[in-house]
Amino acid sequence: MPGGKWVKNVKATTKLAPAARGVLKLRLQVVQEQLHLAVKEPFKDPEPIHQLRVATRRARAAIDIFSSCFSRRIAKKVNKHLRTIRDAAGAARDWDVFLAGLTQWRNQQKSRHYPGIDFVRGYAWDQRVAAQSHLETTVQKYRKSFAKLQARTLADIHKPCASRPRNLGELAGLILAKLVRKMSKNGAGNIDNIQLLHRLRITGKQLRYAMEVFAPCFATPFRGRLYPQVTAMQDILGAIHDCYVAYDVLESVRTKVRKTIPGDWPRYKLSIEGILRNHHEKILREKQRFRKCWERWHRSGAKTLLNAIGK
Repeated sequence: MPGGKWVKNVKATTKLAPAARGVLKLRLQVVQEQLHLAVKEPFKDPEPIHQLRVATRRARAAIDIFSSCFSRRIAKKVNKHLRTIRDAAGAARDWDVFLAGLTQWRNQQKSRHYPGIDFVRGYAWDQRVAAQSHLETTVQKYRKSFAKLQARTLADIHKPCASRPRNLGELAGLILAKLVRKMSKNGAGNIDNIQLLHRLRITGKQLRYAMEVFAPCFATPFRGRLYPQVTAMQDILGAIHDCYVAYDVLESVRTKVRKTIPGDWPRYKLSIEGILRNHHEKILREKQRFRKCWERWHRSGAKTLLNAIGK
């Protein structure tokens, strides 16, 4: 699978130190590989940049999961590296998503919409080039040091103290139950609240990446039925997030055009206002889709997962 999604060679009875070593080795190695690919041909294929951001998130989740197996100093340093790389890749990825959506919208419109769309696309492309420059600087800075830090992290892994979970299965029960309850709490609020949606999206990511680590501890339905439910909710929340990001960009462009070149605003108004409406309507549709997914998860998925943990 892209990005080393599934963890192998571990099971519920695997002791924490060897489990941590196997998972962290995989997760950090994927980040190291994607650092090279993300700057190889970024404007030809945007997927490596997406995979780099996902790889840093999976690695961060693994650091959090196995925090009892290495020093706080090492964890802090690794997380700092991961955050810097993720932010640089994330900026480039956000513009890739924005530009892809803009191209799709253009292909569906008549020629009278083209001036405004092309103006926005030029603005976005300029931002994308700047984001790539920042990403390349970041990769150049961290490529060698990250490999050294990876080796130090693996060497620092040790057996947790006696009061901690003894094996991967025990750790899975503690972490997954906590995340499921946290997600249920966040999902009980008003999803029209953007801050709540953001918290729910973050918790959902934590649950998803934790499930990828702990899948070997559970029976087949865990990976085949429960994980896809979490993934589906995350995809919808991601689409909503992308729409909000695009909406903010377009509102900023609209303000700048009307303020700095008001004479050109009539040429661009039709398309810019149209794209804004499109994103607003998509947000409403995706929220409705999420409500249905959430009801299914809350009704059966969360309970099934908690029952699986209890066995």
